[in-house]
Amino acid sequence: MTEDSYVDTRVREFADYIQCDPELAQELYFEHKVSEALDNEQKASVDRELSTLQIVSNNLDRAAKACKMLSIYDDVLRNALRIQGLNLEKQIDELNNTLKDNIAFFNASISKDTSGTSSDHKANTVANFVAAVFAELNRPVSFGTKANDSSEPSTPFGKAVRDALVMFKVYRKPTAPHLVPEIAHWKRPAERAAKGCQKPNWQKL
Repeated sequence: MTEDSYVDTRVREFADYIQCDPELAQELYFEHKVSEALDNEQKASVDRELSTLQIVSNNLDRAAKACKMLSIYDDVLRNALRIQGLNLEKQIDELNNTLKDNIAFFNASISKDTSGTSSDHKANTVANFVAAVFAELNRPVSFGTKANDSSEPSTPFGKAVRDALVMFKVYRKPTAPHLVPEIAHWKRPAERAAKGCQKPNWQKL
């Protein structure tokens, strides 16, 4: 690995944990866009923020409209502000345009991020990332649970998914607003990723 190579701290932790090349893990991390995926708790947080910023943008719309309604003769205070380097109308418009662009971008991102489904998109993304690393290392991407505890993984892949969700801090949405978010469960994401890696068994003719 070269000195100039960038490896995220959490990716390096994961690579050390499963004993693989950190650069390989980082490459697959970028390829699967893990950092762009939102978990359910992050989605809820972004929704709250977007809702507030939309209110701010709406108020800026009203402020811009109010400024435009002023007569050209009612300009004493605005001239004083311009002398101090503040062009009120221009800066309101610039701020609002930036806000609108960002609101539109994040709304589009959330809608693409399987918003509204019961599955945790980020947990699935992390599981697929782990599966890709295992495939590159020629390790089996297999799913299984312990006979005496179906909530615990019985395969190295399942254990890696479970621990990766902790390392990358992937949360599931709490069942009530006052509860602390919990780490997403490994089971369904690991099972989906394992099934996605299965090759069809072609019958010999």
